Amino acid sequence: MKKKTFNNFLLYFILFFPFMKPDYINLIPRLSYIFNFWKFASITISIIILIIKRKMSRSLLLIILLNAILLGSTIINNGDIVNNMLFSGSMIALAIMFEHGMNNKKDFFGTLMFCFEIVIYLNFISIILLPGGLYTTGSALTGMATENWLLGFKNTHIAHFLPAFIIAYINFKKYNRKFRSSFLITIILLSSVICKSGTTIMGMFILAVIAFFPTLKKHYNILNFRNYVFIFIFLFLFIII
Repeated sequence: MKKKTFNNFLLYFILFFPFMKPDYINLIPRLSYIFNFWKFASITISIIILIIKRKMSRSLLLIILLNAILLGSTIINNGDIVNNMLFSGSMIALAIMFEHGMNNKKDFFGTLMFCFEIVIYLNFISIILLPGGLYTTGSALTGMATENWLLGFKNTHIAHFLPAFIIAYINFKKYNRKFRSSFLITIILLSSVICKSGTTIMGMFILAVIAFFPTLKKHYNILNFRNYVFIFIFLFLFIII
């Protein structure tokens, strides 16, 4: 059982982590190239997994068809075909991963949380060590922004923080990973407060209130397990990638 769990963890980590590429990595060409190659390899492996399975759900088929239409439209309108193929490939690969992961939910959600823990904890360290910012973006013409850390500008952290919160909550409620989940949520909240990101603080506050107050959950059963998974998939597919 432990060997199977480790194998699942290794597979999901290899497939999922390249999509967690922090913005700061784009400033380091060689490291950025490694992440891009890793992402391409992840997409390829995911497609191979789909071919080996020889079957797909209706939702996965719908995602493939929608991306095929998007690619066709890009070609007809002389758009950026390379970037469109990378985006579509990423969406399809992640959809395949999620479908595969639903057969091993405990290992899958545990691995997802581990991936978020790596980038969010490193981002928090960069905030603590360099409170004035890790690097500067913009120009004299458009304005300079210094509030950039590992995950990018402070208001863009929400793209990682919201999905991470949902994954932490799922692990907290369903798989008894209470300490890890609570610690991750605490670091997310601390990061948001220290960076003074109003957008992130508001989003996290709303999720926290709905998730952890029993009275609200009893009368407004919006964020149950199924809906949390759906929201996470939506956020990751349409915001992070």
